[in-house]
Amino acid sequence: MSVLRNIIISLVVLLCSIYFYQVKFQAQKPVVVVVGCGLAGISAGIEAHRSGAHVIILEKTQRCAGNSFKATSGINGAYTEVQKSQNINDTVELFIQDTIKSGKGLANKQLVNVLVNKSRSAIEFLQELGVDLSVLSQCGGHSRPRTHRSRPTEKIRNIGMIIMYELLGKYEEKLEIIKEANVLDIEPNEFDNSLMVHYSYKGSVKKVGIKADSVILASGGWCADKSRDSLLKKYRPDIFSLATTNGQFATGDGVKIAKKLGINLVHMDKIQVHPTGFISPKDPLHNTKMLCPEAVRASGGIMINSKGERFANELGTRDYLTKQIFDQKDKYKKIPKDHDGESDIPYVATIIMTEESRQLFNPTFIDFYQKIGLIQYFENGEKLSEYLEIDQEKLKNTFQQYEKDAEVGKDRFGKTIFPVKKITFDENLYMMTITPSIHYAMGGIEINENAQVINEKGGIIPNIYAAGETTGGVHGDNRLAGNSLLECVVFGRISGKNSVNLLDEN
Repeated sequence: MSVLRNIIISLVVLLCSIYFYQVKFQAQKPVVVVVGCGLAGISAGIEAHRSGAHVIILEKTQRCAGNSFKATSGINGAYTEVQKSQNINDTVELFIQDTIKSGKGLANKQLVNVLVNKSRSAIEFLQELGVDLSVLSQCGGHSRPRTHRSRPTEKIRNIGMIIMYELLGKYEEKLEIIKEANVLDIEPNEFDNSLMVHYSYKGSVKKVGIKADSVILASGGWCADKSRDSLLKKYRPDIFSLATTNGQFATGDGVKIAKKLGINLVHMDKIQVHPTGFISPKDPLHNTKMLCPEAVRASGGIMINSKGERFANELGTRDYLTKQIFDQKDKYKKIPKDHDGESDIPYVATIIMTEESRQLFNPTFIDFYQKIGLIQYFENGEKLSEYLEIDQEKLKNTFQQYEKDAEVGKDRFGKTIFPVKKITFDENLYMMTITPSIHYAMGGIEINENAQVINEKGGIIPNIYAAGETTGGVHGDNRLAGNSLLECVVFGRISGKNSVNLLDEN
């Protein structure tokens, strides 16, 4: 009996020793708090964890996703193995040129260099975590096909969903993620450079505090900010009334916290209006639009006005296409009879896809959009003309001219890439109505190439980092499709690593 008792006592002592050792070891780990759990936040959390930190992610909604979850076109990468396997001759220099040109020279060149030079490793990082990125498309403003996404599957999952599911599936249990945690403020401690992060939990008025060695702001943009202190209204009152493609959570929390801390903000008036938000015939005036992905046009979708004429290069940059749509002055016709007033009726255009376009894009997604009423199917051009109330000969001539332009390899709008060269009047067609919608904030927190935040005097604020849409300077005046997910991964990873590795330097 005494032998058994001694064995039990020894086991208890051993277990207690292991427990206290773990507690002590945990206490010695640097604590990194990440604000926001979209792709930038989870990428930062993964790298901080890999660097030896105890990571706490504070997410204000009930699920980890953010606007990253909605991304459909893909993530950019230059000189990747996928490109090589498809004999696509792309270079870092070309990608940098495209990004600078799209941003009209306003982008921070140091940040663009980091973004592009680390794009290949960003693709490899996601591939290593199980994300299929084997499909390429050439989106607007790109000189090469470099926007990577996954092969179509039976499940209705866009590339943003796939990435978030894979990353969370592998790391959610390794990170401490607190949902419904709304960060209120960050209080620096001047004596030891630590930071006290205060948040409310599940709507409680009571503040909860976490002492952190480093904080990473990755809470996204403010393209749905209709609050009393709306950043949209302050910086872009001219577009405040437009619909948005963003989730209602996109209210600029990180930027507002940063301002209180004396962090510098840049390019705050640079808000991207995406040219193609879906109009739902069931609710055409709803203020939130599902995004019609740029990959629809990159797969051969053509755009026409109310006269049945093409009016732009469908693969032009987003700001260019938005202007072209507004210049047509075509307002949505099928407004409910009980609607009063015209000021909120959106300007629209029509995108038409062939069966070949449908297959190039993703037939599963087209079928899904069709099922929920965002895309309509027509047996031929005659049926489509009747629905659109367009002269049949006019639409037929538009199709014939497109085929001639595609054969030559250039049209009057400067288009030189024709993913689909045939569109005939007697084939099956898919139609969607789109409207320009508030989509992305190019401006935000100023950071350097190490993802460190910059104060209003130009200095570095110790132990605070930022990544993703909450930052500014990477995209300049206009963001290229596929650069948002890339920015999240590249600067999320940099911020995560540096939040631990630069602690001693601070």
